[in-house]
Amino acid sequence: MLRNNEPTPAPIEDVQNVARALWSWLNGYPDKLAGRITFEHLPNENYGMTILSMQSAYKIKTYLRSAYRAQYPFQILYRKAPDSDDERLKMDEALNKLGAWAESNPNKPELEGGARVLRISRTSGASMTNRYEDGSEDHVIDMNCEYEVTENEP
Repeated sequence: MLRNNEPTPAPIEDVQNVARALWSWLNGYPDKLAGRITFEHLPNENYGMTILSMQSAYKIKTYLRSAYRAQYPFQILYRKAPDSDDERLKMDEALNKLGAWAESNPNKPELEGGARVLRISRTSGASMTNRYEDGSEDHVIDMNCEYEVTENEP
């Protein structure tokens, strides 16, 4: 039964569980262009892919016995120095393909502790957000991971 419908922050342990599972799972994407996807940093200042937390996960439904449904909004950032408009378009295409794979992949990230991913969705198409003096650009896609926690310690 639904107790409330007010978004409230999800427990930090659950948020960390989701972040770690997403990072590992997204690194299983076979067509990533940057080798390895990192979490919240780029090892090379002008090239790479990383997952960025947009804000903390928040509960969207709370049930009896502390069970709840939550959303974890995140971005995937791809930084590269494109040498043409075609390369720039390919950066967006690569992110959009990764987003489509994440949405349609039936094998969702595995969460611990009585939690499961319900769906992963794109909340925007890929687009350029920053351009730097060295010619590198940031292209991002906004994503959302909806998950449910059914077993919580009291």
